[in-house]
Amino acid sequence: MRGKYQKEGFSPDQIDEIEIGIQKGLKVSHYAKKEFLAIQMRQIRLGLEEKLPVAKYAKTEYDWFQMEEIREGLKHGLDVSKYADPQLSYEIMRQIRKGLAQGIELPVNQGWSAGILREVRKALLAKVNITKYIEEGYKEEQLKEIRRAIENGIDVEPYISVNYNGAGLHEIVEGLESKLDVSLYAKEIYNWQQMREIRLGLKNRVPTEGYMNVLFNWRQMREIRLGLEEGLPVEKYATLMYTEKEMEKKRNELSDSYINLKQPTKDKDFIKKIVNSEDNTEFSINVSEDEMQAMVVFHTKNRKIDKETLYLHLFKAGVIYGIDETAVSVIIKGTCREEYLVVARGIQPEQGKDGYYEFFFRTNLSKKPVILDDGTVDYRNIDWMESVKKNQKIAYYHEAEEGKPGKTVTGKDLPSRKGKEIKMLSGKGFELLSDRKTYISAKDGKIEYVNDKIMITDILLLDDVTISTGNIQFDGSVHIRGNVGKGVSITSTKDITVDGFVEAANLSAQGDIILKKGCNASGHGQIVCGKDLMARFLEGARIHATGNVKVNYCMNCDIHAEDTIEVTGMIAGGTSYAGSKITTTDIGNYSGLRTIVKVGKSEEFIKREAQIKGKIYEVEEELKLLQRAFEDFQKYPVEVRNTHPIYLKLEDALYTKKTEQEQLMEAKVSMDKYKERFEGAKIAIKGTIYEGSLVDISGAPWRAKTVSRVTLRKDGGRVAVIN
Repeated sequence: MRGKYQKEGFSPDQIDEIEIGIQKGLKVSHYAKKEFLAIQMRQIRLGLEEKLPVAKYAKTEYDWFQMEEIREGLKHGLDVSKYADPQLSYEIMRQIRKGLAQGIELPVNQGWSAGILREVRKALLAKVNITKYIEEGYKEEQLKEIRRAIENGIDVEPYISVNYNGAGLHEIVEGLESKLDVSLYAKEIYNWQQMREIRLGLKNRVPTEGYMNVLFNWRQMREIRLGLEEGLPVEKYATLMYTEKEMEKKRNELSDSYINLKQPTKDKDFIKKIVNSEDNTEFSINVSEDEMQAMVVFHTKNRKIDKETLYLHLFKAGVIYGIDETAVSVIIKGTCREEYLVVARGIQPEQGKDGYYEFFFRTNLSKKPVILDDGTVDYRNIDWMESVKKNQKIAYYHEAEEGKPGKTVTGKDLPSRKGKEIKMLSGKGFELLSDRKTYISAKDGKIEYVNDKIMITDILLLDDVTISTGNIQFDGSVHIRGNVGKGVSITSTKDITVDGFVEAANLSAQGDIILKKGCNASGHGQIVCGKDLMARFLEGARIHATGNVKVNYCMNCDIHAEDTIEVTGMIAGGTSYAGSKITTTDIGNYSGLRTIVKVGKSEEFIKREAQIKGKIYEVEEELKLLQRAFEDFQKYPVEVRNTHPIYLKLEDALYTKKTEQEQLMEAKVSMDKYKERFEGAKIAIKGTIYEGSLVDISGAPWRAKTVSRVTLRKDGGRVAVIN
């Protein structure tokens, strides 16, 4: 068979693709054509393996990337006729395909680039309109920043200009998000790097007017900014006569010139700056290397010196400051018992107090429930959030203070460092007053302080929620003071807390979910949270938590927690999975209720890991085909191949695939790190695990026998039961 295709002029790579298809029982006539490159044949072969209608793209006018986009669309049941056009680049096809998968139909006939289509798609997803900016001629990188600003509620309109590139608009948006006075640098005379240096200076609370001269390049600005942040006298080098390298050198010299206040003078630091007149062999004056101390060193047993002689020698040694009159008195009286005595001390400079924020709300809510005397947990009184009212003072910045200068015993002034300013707060839902120090809330809401950001989000307060009140979809936190009835759907971009009972409802939150009285879903309710779930009890519910699940007891639930499950009572019935650990009192019951508990690698993770590994292999194989096709063109003269459309596509394809390979490898590294939590996965049972319970630890099964007070871990291919 191979000889037949060789005689017909097929390349080795083309023949490989045909042979693979024949071995898999595929109808290779769809692609066993010399006009298809091997990489195109591969896309058609993969489609046949996936039982797709490959006739929709098995055409020579499509390149391999276009084929791949059509194949991906067919694989996910999309209407590929919306973009299966050889005139559309694969990048445009990709954006249209992604839009269709998200329920968005992007306009194809506007002549927009793939980058603009990407921004339109993301804007439509976020319910943001950027059409007018497209019509005004903004490019994709500019649209990205405008879209991001509008999505986050940032009023960027006064600063939008086609004359700012995407990076410049990024600096403006970043500044507005940090409540900075961006009018100081949102000027067309600055390039984006200069904008960045001014923005960082404003954010770090340094006097930027010292380097806002547009004639400074951004590297010079950077050296001045860094010096200001260190509290250095930057006026010594903040001039156009110095290059950035010279500025850096002078900044380092100034920084090194400050005395390290943590290192007081020690005996070994004294140098032999000895003052001896020809007729004096009884003593000498030694001054420390840093000139912060002077001592009298006695060379004879006679340790009595008259005052005039002592002062004469001190002055000859340059000691004019910090003379200790008590030590002088001891020397004059001759009562010193040591071989030396410190007679003068300088004053170390003191660094000023660093700037700090005073907050007027609790920033360290633990959200930890109270453990009751019976060992159960009280979820009703969780201190789960801090709320504020509009115009409430929430924070005040206390500026860094000037330090105290010092002086050496030789009279040299030692400058002090001013304390360090700290960055301005960023976030949303608050305003910074004109003093640039007072922060007030811009609305009523829930306030959090996380990672140097203040976030004030809306709170929706409701009483009972039932079918009659309707479903809830809210951008912020939802607090139900009553009960949640059957069939209700509540969706929140932040947290959900329910003071009462939850029936067979659907709750979804990107943050935490707290059920103070618990949930009885009767096998129909679902709870999905982006962080932790805490509940008094869970019965008949489906749970998916990105973080932890903490509950007093759960019965007949299907729980998936990516981190841990902590149960103070029992887990009975259903399936409970945790990525790293399950801690509980009992598992199962006396009657042998079927209860499944799993920790470690989940089926979902194993599937995702296999997908990434498979995709890496696929990309590596495609790179080999592309590389060999690229090398085949080397036989042509440069002037021929450099104008050949397929050769040019191969060049682009190699770059694109190598980039994709790098991204996949990064994803694999990320998964490998995530996988570390599975290595020590365990199930800790404080009470009893009953017969009838099934255990799975990273694929190692164990049909439980009734045992008490044990920890279960994976040991090789089995589950180890450790007392």
